[in-house]
Parts: sequence; C-alpha cells; structure tokens
Amino acid sequence: MHVAIAEYLANMTTNRMSKAYSDTTAYLLFNFLEFFELVELRGQHTAPDDLPKCRLRIAKYKKTPESDLPELLAPRPTDRPARLVTEAIVEGYKLHRLDVDDADETTVNNELKILRMFGKWLVRRAMLDEDPFAGVHSVQDEFPSAGRTLDVGEYGRLAHASELDLQRWLLVTGLHGLRRGETDHLRPEDINVEGGFLDIRKHLGKDGATIWHPKYGKARKVPIVEAATPFLKRVRDLPTDKYGRVFGVHDRRKAKNRALLAAEITGNVRFHDLRHTAYTMLKEEAMRLLDPKLALADIRLIFGHADETMDAVYDHRTVERLRKFISISPLAKPVADLLAA
Repeated sequence: MHVAIAEYLANMTTNRMSKAYSDTTAYLLFNFLEFFELVELRGQHTAPDDLPKCRLRIAKYKKTPESDLPELLAPRPTDRPARLVTEAIVEGYKLHRLDVDDADETTVNNELKILRMFGKWLVRRAMLDEDPFAGVHSVQDEFPSAGRTLDVGEYGRLAHASELDLQRWLLVTGLHGLRRGETDHLRPEDINVEGGFLDIRKHLGKDGATIWHPKYGKARKVPIVEAATPFLKRVRDLPTDKYGRVFGVHDRRKAKNRALLAAEITGNVRFHDLRHTAYTMLKEEAMRLLDPKLALADIRLIFGHADETMDAVYDHRTVERLRKFISISPLAKPVADLLAA
C-alpha cells in the first residue's frame, strides 16, 4: 500500500497537479494508510478509538525536499498490500473520521471523493480486482441536510439540552458567528476579554510551521458580546488539550445529536447552521436599527466573508423580508378589499 501511494503521488506530480491539491491528497492518503495498517494488524474492521492522527508524517512530507521523498515513501514493516483494502475498512475509516476525529460531513465527503479516485487508479494499475472505495456512500446520502437556521427558542432549547462541553462550544460559536474550525482552535490567549475581542489568527508550532490558519488566511478580531464577558473569562481558564486549545473535545457530533433529540428539534442541524443563524439574526436586527450599507459592511468584517456575494448564501430570511416589504405597496389594501368582496 505504501508503494501504491508513493506511485500515485508521483503520478500527480507528473501530471502537474497543483501543490495545494497534491498536499491535501498526500495528507488524506497517509491518514488512511495509518488507519489501514492498524486495522489490518489487529485483524478487525472497526474504527479504533486510539488511532493516532497522522500529523507528523505529513508534516515531514510537506517540508521534505523532493530528493528525500523516496526515503519517506519507502515501505515500512507494518505495510500491507493494497489488495487487502475492503469496503468494510473504508466504511470504518469514514466512521472514524466522523465519530473519533469529529470531522464535519462536508470534509468527509470531499475525502471520499479523493479516495474513490485513488481506488479507480488502483484498479487500472491492476493492484485491485474490485474498487472497495466505490461502494461507500457519502455522508449526506445517509444524513441529509438542506441547511437551515434555528429560531431563538430552538437555539435556547439546544443549548440547555447540551452537555457542558458542547454547551460552551455552542454559546461561543452561536453568539459570535464563528466558523466551526475557528471555535475549535481558540486558545486562552485568543480570548482577549480585556480588549473585548476573540483573536482569530494563525497558529504556529514550536518549529515555526503553521499548525492552523483561518479561512483565506485572513486573521480578524471578532468583538465579544458584552453579556458573554463573564462566561468567556471562565472559558479562558479551562484546561487545554495537548495542542493548547480550549475546545479540543471529541465526539461533538454524537453529543449534538443527543442534544437535538432531547430538545425535540427535528431534522438534521449542521454545526455550520449556527453560523448561518447568527448571520441571519444579526442582519435582520442591524437592517432595522442601522444604515443598511454600513450594517452589511460591518457584518462582513465580523464574519470574515471575502465579499458581499456571501450574503445571498447566509441570509435565510430574504424572501420573508421581501414579502413584508412588498406588502406596504399602496395597491395592497384595495386589492385585498377587492378579493374579500
């Protein structure tokens, strides 16, 4: 399997695939390799909870000169042939990413697309007779979500029904409209209660390498909701995980599903829907109280959107607002009287 991955990555370089896409593919395949080796060694086709995340090897891969790659990509004693990959192992990897690594549905589906391309390549190279990746369904096939916003009552019930770790996460994310990864990677020093903002910025490792960076690579300061200041002081004092993050907890997806059931909220609610909820409600109130053009510009700064086109994606009440607006037409009343006659 190690040799197959090395050849596949070399093939991508030959076909001049972008560096970013090649790095993403390398990370995913090495991560899958780690899972595959451990499962095969144990002889079990379930997702192991104690699987180490494949961080070190891919970090080396990205920083290693091309002349040194053959050594990194050389087979190891634990290597297993690609023909041992089964659909059950791929399904186990998908569940591992969702339940243990706590990856979101979109990320897992994108990874499955890359794995399916790798599977087709293995079949073409006669390393596999059948493609085990093709039969694993995307997550949205099993847990469909149309995207939605919560109303104030639903958000309150969800927060009250959540376990303490998830409740803290929901409050910080929902009040400030953060992306999921932005909340996940908050460190105590990023919660600047004295300055009144959350610092969404790049994080560096001890060796100076980037561990995580915000979307588009753009740092920003998100104002803290004043009512949440005492709460955030307590959050800042929480123990951190080994990466220094305040919210480094696992199984958040399962905890969310338990909370939705307890709060009697039907339908699938994505974590990202909290951000859409925060955007929609803030815009609705800002358009009522402030100059609309200034309000939209400020909201865009808070949410870290690249441009104004994202408003059409995030504002879920546009139709309802326009319906109310058109109802003030002078023609509305005589038409209503005519229809009532």
